[in-house]
Amino acid sequence: MHARSLRPDVAGCILSAKEVVKKEACFRVRKGTDIKIWTDPWVPGLPNKIPQRKEGVRASVTTVAELMDLDTRWWKVNLVREVLEGNSADEVLKITMPNYEGRDKNFWIGDPSGVFSVKSAYMVDKGYSRLDGCNGLWKDLWKMKIHERLKMFMWRVLSGCLPTRARLATMLRLNDASYVLCGNGVESTAHLFCHCNVIRAVVFGSKWSLKWDTIVVNGMESLLEFCVKPEKLAVLGDRRETSLILIVAMYRI
Repeated sequence: MHARSLRPDVAGCILSAKEVVKKEACFRVRKGTDIKIWTDPWVPGLPNKIPQRKEGVRASVTTVAELMDLDTRWWKVNLVREVLEGNSADEVLKITMPNYEGRDKNFWIGDPSGVFSVKSAYMVDKGYSRLDGCNGLWKDLWKMKIHERLKMFMWRVLSGCLPTRARLATMLRLNDASYVLCGNGVESTAHLFCHCNVIRAVVFGSKWSLKWDTIVVNGMESLLEFCVKPEKLAVLGDRRETSLILIVAMYRI
């Protein structure tokens, strides 16, 4: 059914909703073959999610896959900086990829789970930040009776402030940001605490036998929630003790 055949008020609502969806819809990069560099939204850190071409450059690259080194699962840094303007290149190099190859997928930036919902669309439309919902968790973290060093560590992890090789690569223009421990991905916060198979094996081999992949289900924000409110792991002990175990495990990584 075409919008022009609808009542004006209904058509207006549909068009308005479409703009809200477009505002926070984005591709999650996996293979990169299904994502067009110059027309598809795929860079979460940019206002319209689409990178800008460097002035005067007539590059022949068209898909995101052409900017990727599929062997290292990292970006071709020199090429990225050659074809994209400065800020666009920096934001692209912040995007991390898992150490496995899969299909490029759409996700919804407006919710930590990546899944679209009417509620999250309403929050976006009203101008609420997707991080606003974490404010209560941050307060719970600061109130926890653990060493202040651990609190600051968690803040640095979840704020993206750890000096990982991926972060240093964007600042110092390094060509190699791979994680030396596993060699299967970029040393980013997300890789260290969400994707690395070596880290998962080490944590599972601890005396608590933690299955890290079942804990980090929706990324870093859900990790904060799980560490602060670890009800699902109550079998390890009381809530405070379980939180301490999780945070210390991350700190030791």
